[in-house]
Amino acid sequence: MLTRLRNWRRQKAALDTHAVPQERWRQAQEYEENYWVRMAREGYFRMPKPLFESWHPMVQAWNLWGLGFDYEQMQDKVLLEVGCGPLGLVAAAPMPKAIGIDPLAAQYSKLFPLAAHPCQYLAAPGEAIPLAGDSVDLAVCINALDHMQDPFGTLCEIHRVLKPG
Repeated sequence: MLTRLRNWRRQKAALDTHAVPQERWRQAQEYEENYWVRMAREGYFRMPKPLFESWHPMVQAWNLWGLGFDYEQMQDKVLLEVGCGPLGLVAAAPMPKAIGIDPLAAQYSKLFPLAAHPCQYLAAPGEAIPLAGDSVDLAVCINALDHMQDPFGTLCEIHRVLKPG
């Protein structure tokens, strides 16, 4: 156990040297929010809103299927998407409880009425997931670790909230 802890600390120390400086992270969050403000104003890929609202859930369902999720086995599971953005996989999750974590979740809910689907959005960084340990069955983090201030800390948090097995 002590050896494992030493190895973990060594790995974390090495990864901490790659942590994003606070100011750079803040600028990236601002850029991300501006991007989604533009998407809300101009339309996602310049699609008419009715077309997008019918198209988006189908695409996200296809993405879940492409990741290998078995819909029948997911029916009683809890899904967590870290760095979900306003229109993440949680929007199409076929399970009763889907949770999206994003530091900009409060801003996204003002921009996109689609954010009102049955999933739960929480405004929090991936490095501080506001869920109890061992409370999530499945976790996804797609195109988001590069947006985190501390990617290793985020992975540790994901590990903490995942149920064993």
